[in-house]
Amino acid sequence: MCTSNHNSLTLIKIAFTYPETFPGEVARIVELMTSTVDYLHIRKPNFSLEMTASLIRQIPEALHPRCIIHHQYVLTETFDLAGINLRCSEMDTRKNTDELLKKVHSCSAHSLSEIALLRPVPTYVFLSPIFDSISKPGYRSQFEESELRNFLRSSSQRVIALGGVDGSKIQLIQELGFSGFAQLGNIWTHTAVTI
Repeated sequence: MCTSNHNSLTLIKIAFTYPETFPGEVARIVELMTSTVDYLHIRKPNFSLEMTASLIRQIPEALHPRCIIHHQYVLTETFDLAGINLRCSEMDTRKNTDELLKKVHSCSAHSLSEIALLRPVPTYVFLSPIFDSISKPGYRSQFEESELRNFLRSSSQRVIALGGVDGSKIQLIQELGFSGFAQLGNIWTHTAVTI
């Protein structure tokens, strides 16, 4: 598993689950996690608690400590997961309990200012969309390369590129100074995927 900081040559590689039910999903998750992916983000916004728990039960237990849950945080009490993901705006003790914030592994941001103001500091922060989204047509990047490069050089945060990431963008992601990248659309919409 990758344990690099944002200046390292090795990028953190993250996969997101498909938001809905996907044929052969568990086999694909296991394949990704045993070959190339450092972390799996389980994001099933329309799943019931039991449906999400059922999905996690099908993933080998040895992989659970590399899984991060979105939305159904109570599942961290049942499974040995890496933690939870919050929106950066939720990383505040006035909005959440200290107990919940102790479980935070990552958070999601849509602006550089959100990251700059972030306290406490999670393991890493998603910034999106860096490129035009593959899974959400019309969800377009709002960032300039020079703006990203300058921010990432001066930031102590581990920032993960999300949105429109495919194999052709990995070198640019590294050159800009990101700590890693995450994929959703590219993993689930193409049969041959390079992550």
